Amino acid sequence: MRRFLSILSALFIFVGCQEASVEVKPELVVDSSEYRLDYRAQEVAIPLRTNQTLEVEVVANWIHHSIADSGDCVELFISENVGTETRSAEVVIKAGDLSHTVTIYQGIKPETMQLTIGHTSLSLDSPTWGGSDIRGVVDWGDGTTEEYSEGISHDYADGELHCAQFTMEGATSFRIERVGEIESVTISL
Repeated sequence: MRRFLSILSALFIFVGCQEASVEVKPELVVDSSEYRLDYRAQEVAIPLRTNQTLEVEVVANWIHHSIADSGDCVELFISENVGTETRSAEVVIKAGDLSHTVTIYQGIKPETMQLTIGHTSLSLDSPTWGGSDIRGVVDWGDGTTEEYSEGISHDYADGELHCAQFTMEGATSFRIERVGEIESVTISL
């Protein structure tokens, strides 16, 4: 019996000293399968999780990429869409034998409306704009320029004739609430 226990103890020691081989299951988890972007040049980070070496394939010449040093995201550098149609491209992220495709859609630049209001008012309110994703720049005509935001207005030092110019993207209509001392209105598309 003693001999049996000695053999059994030696067997346990032998088995316990063997290096256990643990197989790591490949993993690739990507947060999204598509991104919808506006026309502007921009950077997009695609978060992911993997335990494999990453590779990225992009066929579109308007998308450049890199892999973050930490390996937890793919960084895309998207060029401005100067075309007249929405464009799309596939970004294939590979990790070992696993792959995930992310589709990038990039819209077109919205039409630009330029409105010039000639006036002699001491204060001018921005028109109310209709459309979608409206943004723009306002040149108040007295040397002051600012980014458009809803409800902005401007005060003038004198009642001389000033030409305020609104260059608006995404605007399809406008309404002037207070006509006051408006001398002229010019619209160009």
